Amino acid sequence: MNVLVIGSGGREHALVWKLAQSPRVERIYCTPGNPGIAGLAPPFPAESGDFSGLIREARRHEIALTVVGPEGPLAAGIVDAFREAGLLIFGPTRRAAELEWSKAFAKDFMMRHAIPGASSRTFHPGGGDEARSYVASCPLPLVIKADGLAAGKGVIVCQSRDEALRALAEISDPSSFGSAGSTVVVEEFMEGEEASVFAVTDGARFVTLAPAQDHNRALDGDRGKNTGGMGAYAPAPCVTPSLLRGIEESIIAPTLRGMAEEGRPYTGCLYVGLMLTAQGPKVVEYNCRFGDPETQVVLPLYEGDLAELLAASASGDLRAPATPVVAAGSAVCVVLASGGYPGAYETGKTITLPGADETPRGVMLFHAGTGSGPGGSLVTAGGRVIGVTAVRREGAMAETITAAYDAVGRIWFEGMHFRRDIGARAAAKPYSTYERSSCMKILVTGGAGFIASHIVDAYIKLGHSVSVLDNLSTGRKENLNPQAGFHELDLRDAPAVRRLFAEGGFEVVNHHAAQIDVRRSVADPVNDASVNLLGALTLLESAVSSGVRRVIFASSGGAIYGEQDFFPADESHPTRPISPYGVAKLATEEYLYYYRAVHGLGSVCLRYANVYGPRQNPEGEAGVVAIFASKMLANEHPVINGDGTQTRDYVYVGDIVRANVLALSFNGSGIFNVGTGVETDVNRLFTSLKSATGAACPERHAEAKRGEQLRSVLDNTKIRKELGWAPTVSVDEGIVATVEFFRRRAAHGA
Repeated sequence: MNVLVIGSGGREHALVWKLAQSPRVERIYCTPGNPGIAGLAPPFPAESGDFSGLIREARRHEIALTVVGPEGPLAAGIVDAFREAGLLIFGPTRRAAELEWSKAFAKDFMMRHAIPGASSRTFHPGGGDEARSYVASCPLPLVIKADGLAAGKGVIVCQSRDEALRALAEISDPSSFGSAGSTVVVEEFMEGEEASVFAVTDGARFVTLAPAQDHNRALDGDRGKNTGGMGAYAPAPCVTPSLLRGIEESIIAPTLRGMAEEGRPYTGCLYVGLMLTAQGPKVVEYNCRFGDPETQVVLPLYEGDLAELLAASASGDLRAPATPVVAAGSAVCVVLASGGYPGAYETGKTITLPGADETPRGVMLFHAGTGSGPGGSLVTAGGRVIGVTAVRREGAMAETITAAYDAVGRIWFEGMHFRRDIGARAAAKPYSTYERSSCMKILVTGGAGFIASHIVDAYIKLGHSVSVLDNLSTGRKENLNPQAGFHELDLRDAPAVRRLFAEGGFEVVNHHAAQIDVRRSVADPVNDASVNLLGALTLLESAVSSGVRRVIFASSGGAIYGEQDFFPADESHPTRPISPYGVAKLATEEYLYYYRAVHGLGSVCLRYANVYGPRQNPEGEAGVVAIFASKMLANEHPVINGDGTQTRDYVYVGDIVRANVLALSFNGSGIFNVGTGVETDVNRLFTSLKSATGAACPERHAEAKRGEQLRSVLDNTKIRKELGWAPTVSVDEGIVATVEFFRRRAAHGA
């Protein structure tokens, strides 16, 4: 048979890939398709929204089965049009698809047929005042949903009344969701683990595929905005065989019966999004098609003939195909998204993919938002760009996860963003186990400076996507790597910095301390200290509020001490006064310690020495900083886990050329030799670290770490005034008060 697939995303690529394995399929077409699909299914000479043209060309190309991927054509009535023309098509009619395209209808339907779900209220156009009054009286948290189709983004979980009121305003704003938000559904928040179950049905009989779990939030740890899906895995171990039978009996079967009773017989794929609550499974949402990206993990585990199964569903006789079998093993899909997604993002970024012989066995690259660029290049053309799916027929889920992230590390495009905890829950491993350092999105502050520019170069060489924030007071544009993005901003411009974080999708911040004006520092050291510290606090608050969980603070240890000499050749005088530059850096370390202890922010402080001395080697020193930081970001060193432990962790990178020493304090202190092969010896350092017992660090480093001089300087009246501390406030209380001040300022958009 000839098959036509309608759609252009990763789901459609997976459908085409699986259908191509059927011995019954002679030829597959796809419209509009994408460059990845084109290798399996040539484009079809009709647009997906032109039903008359599709029907005409389907007859001309002798299409025996049409499979609809996205919800849009289903909601527009494509199945009705094809059936009226006498053509076989897989999917529900427009009236049956209302289970997805109207959440208000779905909630009312569930009430009528006693299908378990969240309690809710629906507010139609003109009911804004009533909705706001209802929100003001409901228990928190709340879930606010747009009634219509919103590409997976029309759901907002609200932790406070203010958030709920803002969500009502946002969803109801025509500029946000158009007509989809004219009706709003307000639901109770359900606690539990989510799961997705697909049922392929002919209206009465149905076949369930492997249960899956999606990751809807944009950021690791299920934080950030809702998206169309950042990854998935199957099977979801939380859905046991007995639980799946219960879901079939209490949710799927009653749904199909209810739709038939109401004159809306449902055929096609019924997607049931579930919350596994303490009271049992409850429906979060219905979708009227295969989910994306769940399809990319469910279909590789289906051992039956997909073309046969879908044709039987469409023809109303699901008894025809052989009994389907869900294969043993597991599948994991990691979605690679454009920077800024699910908000505004740029397209047209060149994509680098591994060659056929470089793609690991058992890994598929399902194209989602890709397009053709100049000279036949592959470029980004959407928010979700590629789904990297790994399949293992045996072994633990952790092995499948590792295979997926190994393949992710072989792909690159500017701004590439992805979650690093896909499948972690299923593997019953700590969240941090699946962190990978490859291609993280890193913001380097002060990155146009002499040393920091080398750190930028080293990050890029290691495969990271790097942007630079610098006000160019001491840095220079000519230092910038052309592969790095550049933002000319002053850290003290809080609104601009917060906008940058909100739009940038950064996962890591490497704050490279550089004084704002060296000449002014000599003349007004208190001003220098306060300006630097306030800039660092603005940066930290913006980073944390946007979801960043990793901060690297790198600075020259040689500038901690000094009188008029900011860049001494060595650090052999620990009793010298701390320079104003040093005050700002040591104070920043104190604040990082506070954020780690109270907010669980993963942070590490690195100091490198003598890079301005006569035997400088900035490339070597920067290479160690970047490699060391990358390994910590990969959680090969527990310093960066962000687990809220109250240990102070400092790294001191010495002058490699002269001293061959890298000193590190980790639950104590230790000194480890670093030879000439930087990466090899850093690897050896991590091995040595595991058995470290806390050898004494140099006294000068221990003194700086204790921060006694810092505390005496922070007690200075002028600095207290700059930071808004009362005269009687202790240094510890002042640190807390300052952080709280910045948090309040960020919350009010100041």
